[in-house]
Amino acid sequence: MRDPSPKKLEEARRRLFQRPEPVSAFGTPEFRRTGFLMLILLGVGAFVIFLQWERASRAEKEATEAAQLAAMGTPVPTDATLREQRRMTMFQGALADANNGEDFRESSGYSNLLRFVREYPPAEVHEKSRRWLDWDGATFDPDGWRGEFCRYRGVFAGFSAVKLGQPVLGVRDVWRGFLMEPDKTEPVVFDLICAEEEVPNPRIFYDAWDIEGIFYRTVRYEDREGKTQEIPYLIARTLKPAEAPADKLGFMENPIVTLVVVVGLALLLARLLILYTKTRSTMTRPVGGHAALTSPRSRPPSPPTPPASHV
Repeated sequence: MRDPSPKKLEEARRRLFQRPEPVSAFGTPEFRRTGFLMLILLGVGAFVIFLQWERASRAEKEATEAAQLAAMGTPVPTDATLREQRRMTMFQGALADANNGEDFRESSGYSNLLRFVREYPPAEVHEKSRRWLDWDGATFDPDGWRGEFCRYRGVFAGFSAVKLGQPVLGVRDVWRGFLMEPDKTEPVVFDLICAEEEVPNPRIFYDAWDIEGIFYRTVRYEDREGKTQEIPYLIARTLKPAEAPADKLGFMENPIVTLVVVVGLALLLARLLILYTKTRSTMTRPVGGHAALTSPRSRPPSPPTPPASHV
């Protein structure tokens, strides 16, 4: 058997007696995995905060804009000549053959207005319908609103199909609905023109809904109790819940999700501190052969002192 070379002996001696390099607490795989999970939770938390901030900012901006527009009064100037000119020319005269206070009827202007509204993209209607309908103003001064894009919010008091005498762009029915305040005041009627697959299914006197479209006129009719009503009448393009029950990111704005993120971050932070503490204590402890050789119990006993010689 060959004797080991001096190089190998030196390497073995170095491994045996040299103290191992300390391992950083941040370099352990478990620490990195925990830190990665913590970064993910931080990202989710920041995203949730951003969504909530953006939604609050948008709502505040819309409320401010609505208040400013409402303070301006009726959207159509009070000049009688200008109003008559608008009524005769807007939407190629679709408003000209119907007056305020008439009953429901399917005139040629009504059909043309349905066609105009149907051809508008919903996004464009939403952009144009910046003003909330002023019920008092539209009831007492309907000419100040005729032909204007607007929106209205209320709970459903009725919703049914009305067959058209002449189909409009292939649509044979409009959906007539009544919206009002939860205390059953300020009713508004609308005709919604849409494809059959787009027809919503609202619950009567339950959820709040928003309509967006064109103020047509006021309509006078006899309700189920035999009372004569004259209320605002809109041709609507879009109908949607006032508060969407769920969208693609709606679950992110739930306070439960925020609580989960906060608790998860706290647990991961505690885990990181424990890992750091354990790694630090391991770094200060002797390891392997070095520990065996440096331990007082493992040291070989010193040879006995020889007796003094007598001459």
